[in-house]
Amino acid sequence: MIAPVANPPDLKEMRAELGFNTDVMGLILDTSSRTLERWEKKASLEAIPPSVYGRLVKLHELLALGRTVYGPEGFRRFLRTPLPAFGGKAAYQLLLIGELELVLAQLAADYEGSGM
Repeated sequence: MIAPVANPPDLKEMRAELGFNTDVMGLILDTSSRTLERWEKKASLEAIPPSVYGRLVKLHELLALGRTVYGPEGFRRFLRTPLPAFGGKAAYQLLLIGELELVLAQLAADYEGSGM
């Protein structure tokens, strides 16, 4: 079981900062856009299943690191720019297929200045 983060992310704010609509965010979290909308309205993470919560925590980490490395606008560009490190795909495409760790690793490498 994943321990709750001290300050859980606000789903709607996080989605907006990532620049994703509810359909894309739902795909990344492996849930329906309708369910995501209900969670956003409740502003409570208690009903979120542990598997989805784990992805949400990773996505929150990814967002925080992306902001640190590139700033908010630069991070949005990073998400949508095809990169050789991702086999010519954009980071958001990898997020859609559940490759959060790969994107997080690239951001960490960029943070360290080594790239991948």
